Amino acid sequence: MISAIVLIAHLHLASTGTTPMSQTIVFQPPKGQADDCSVMELLPDEVLGANVALYVIRATGDRYRTMIGFDLTGSSYGIDGIPRGSRIVSAKLTFNCLEAPVVATTVAVHMVKKEFTIVSTETTWNSASAEVPWITPGGDYDRTAAVTFASPIDTGDFDVTGLAAAVQEALDENDGNATFLLKFDDESGIPRGLGMFSSESTFDPDPRMPRLTVVYQPRSHVPIDPPTPATDAEDVRDVAIDLGWGPEIGDDRAWQDGRPASP
Repeated sequence: MISAIVLIAHLHLASTGTTPMSQTIVFQPPKGQADDCSVMELLPDEVLGANVALYVIRATGDRYRTMIGFDLTGSSYGIDGIPRGSRIVSAKLTFNCLEAPVVATTVAVHMVKKEFTIVSTETTWNSASAEVPWITPGGDYDRTAAVTFASPIDTGDFDVTGLAAAVQEALDENDGNATFLLKFDDESGIPRGLGMFSSESTFDPDPRMPRLTVVYQPRSHVPIDPPTPATDAEDVRDVAIDLGWGPEIGDDRAWQDGRPASP
């Protein structure tokens, strides 16, 4: 069992009610293995990665954003992750809410730009890591949100779904590095705050750190569409030539149903 490094599960799913030959993997890196942190506008050089909580806050001059990264390949966790070339069927983030706003407020999930890698012991509002400042303080991310969701208004687990396309892009184009940035979609207006447990929290045997659940099809099981069959006489003639039979090579016998007719 690999739970000492990452809580992870591979499950062969039944073909009824789900995608045939798909597998599920759950990434839930514990303390010391995860890259998750909040960044704070009011103290832009403050490292908050050791905090047991992650925050998304909007307040004048004091915004908080949360960043969380996963290694989809599993290599940084010492495990087998999602094979390259796999097709992502679905993906969701799960958090455990410890502080909910009184009114549900829209939160946006953005993907951090590919050229940046967060390090929870170094990342701040001003810098992705100790050696790499953000171009834009607060984090450089794709301006179009991967997904938006209504913040929970109660404590406990909640899911953020609809992340398949973002995870697929991270697997295919960013060496499996999927880094999410959570912020209020509108960071102005009435102050709001959402708090979630981080990987620094310890609740054994009831872990509350963030997790990413991905359903995928390994490359060997990704369906390949068959070639479109010939539909007109010219196409059929071309296929006949390619296969090496017909009058072009001196065979003037008639053909029926793919076999030579009796001479």
